[in-house]
Amino acid sequence: MMQAFLTLSDCRSLYDNKIRCIAHGSFERMSSLATLNLLGNPLHCSCHLRWLSEWLRRSDTVTGSPRCHSPAHLKDLPLQDMEPKQLVCSEEDLHEGCGSDDLCPRGCTCVGHAVHCSRQRLRQLPKHLQLSTAELYLDVNDLTEIPKELNLLKDVTRM
Repeated sequence: MMQAFLTLSDCRSLYDNKIRCIAHGSFERMSSLATLNLLGNPLHCSCHLRWLSEWLRRSDTVTGSPRCHSPAHLKDLPLQDMEPKQLVCSEEDLHEGCGSDDLCPRGCTCVGHAVHCSRQRLRQLPKHLQLSTAELYLDVNDLTEIPKELNLLKDVTRM
């Protein structure tokens, strides 16, 4: 789901879907977003939604106070009322990420926000890079050009 919203300039209702997690930065390009209905979704309130909780608190966007569906101890609590220390990941959450798009790229090793893809004979940028990637190691590969998609990784501070 990481790139699902990247080309949208506006989105109003995601009401009553089966959304459990929303990848970091999904609504960044929607600067004029005034209303976003996330109600009725079974949000899994883990460390992967910490960014969304913070975004909901500081945003002027009307969201209708989406609520946690799981884990059980957070059920029915408004996501924006969660403190960062409440939004933790179980061992299973850490391995699953926030949907299939947040898995570590094939052949790479990921630790936190660092993605290590050295010596993989890559000819192109790895697929499924998280928008929150802060460090990207691509040394000793077969890359011949720098793709424009690299521009989407705005949090990269080391490469």
